[in-house]
Amino acid sequence: MARRRNDDQAGSNGVEDSFLDIVANIVGILILLVLVVGVRAASQPQHASETVAETQQEPVELLEEEQVEEIEKEVAASAREVADLAQSLAKVDQQLETSEDERLLVTTYAIALEQEYEKHKQQLDEQSAERLEIREELAALDSKAHQLMLKKVGLTTASMQPATLVNTPTPIVRRNIEETVHLRLGEGRIAVAPLDKLVKMLESVSPQTRLRDLNRGNGVARIGPADGFELLYAVQQAFSDVSPMGTRTTQHEVFAELRPLFTPIGVEAEQALQPGDLIDQALRPYSAHNTAVVLWVLPDGIKDYRKIVSAVRERGYAVDVRLLLEGTHIAIGTSGRKTAAQ
Repeated sequence: MARRRNDDQAGSNGVEDSFLDIVANIVGILILLVLVVGVRAASQPQHASETVAETQQEPVELLEEEQVEEIEKEVAASAREVADLAQSLAKVDQQLETSEDERLLVTTYAIALEQEYEKHKQQLDEQSAERLEIREELAALDSKAHQLMLKKVGLTTASMQPATLVNTPTPIVRRNIEETVHLRLGEGRIAVAPLDKLVKMLESVSPQTRLRDLNRGNGVARIGPADGFELLYAVQQAFSDVSPMGTRTTQHEVFAELRPLFTPIGVEAEQALQPGDLIDQALRPYSAHNTAVVLWVLPDGIKDYRKIVSAVRERGYAVDVRLLLEGTHIAIGTSGRKTAAQ
C-alpha cells in the first residue's frame, strides 16, 4: 500500500476501532446467552415427572430457538455491517492510493510546466533584447535619414538663386505683385505647379496634426495631392533665443519640395503655347498688373524655355526663370526669396 499522510492513518484507525467494538459486543451477547441458558437449566425441579418435564421443556426449547434465531439475525446483520465497513475501508484505501498517484502526477506535471515556462521566459527575454537592439538601430537610421532629408531640402532651397540666362532680358521690377503662377518645364512638357494652393493647405494644418504627420513620416510629411503634385515638408529648429526677461524662444524653419506624382507631367510645350491652351488657361484668372509667372526649368527643358518666356511676356506678365538641377524638385523654405518680378 502506498505511503499515506497522518490524517489518512487516523481515518483508517477509526474504522478498525469500530470493527473491534462490534466484535466485542457480539462476544458479550453470546456469553450472556450461555449464562442465561445455564441458570434456567439449574433452576428446573429434579423430581418432576417426565410428562411434566416434557410439557415444560417444549416451550423452553421453542423460546431458546427464537432467541437463537434472533441472535443469529443480529450476528448476520453485524457481519454484513462489518463486511460493508471493510469494503468501504478498501474503497477508501483504493481512493487514497489513486489520489496519491494523481497528486504525484499533478506535481510532476506542474514541475514540468514550470521548467517549460522558465525556458520560454528566457527565450522571450533574449528575443526582447534583440528586438530592442533592432529598434535602437532603426531609430538611429531614421534619425540619420531625417537629418539627411533636412540637409537635402535645405541645400536645395539655398541653391535656388536667380539665374541669368543668355539673351534673356531682366524683367522690370514691380512692387505691386500679389499673385504668382508657377510653371514647370521638363521632359518636353509644361505643367502648372499648384505651389501656392498646397502651401495654403499646409498653413491650414493645425500644429498638432502637423506634428503627428511628421512623427508618422519619420520627420517628413505630405500635403496633397493637387493637380498631379504633392508637397513634402520637414521642420527643423533654426535657433533658440533668450529674451531679456529670461524667456527662451525657439524658432523653427520649414523646408518643402513640390514633387509630381508621375512623369512626364503636363502638356507638350508646342501645344501649350497655342491660343486658348495651357498658358492662356493658367493665366486667365489673374491680372497682368499684379501677377508674376515663375518658370521652373529642368536641364532638358532649357531648349524650350525661351519660347515660353516670350509667350508669357507677350501676354503682359512678368516672368522669373529658375533653373533646377538634375534630380531636384521645386523647393521652398521659410527663409526663401520672392520672385525677381517682386
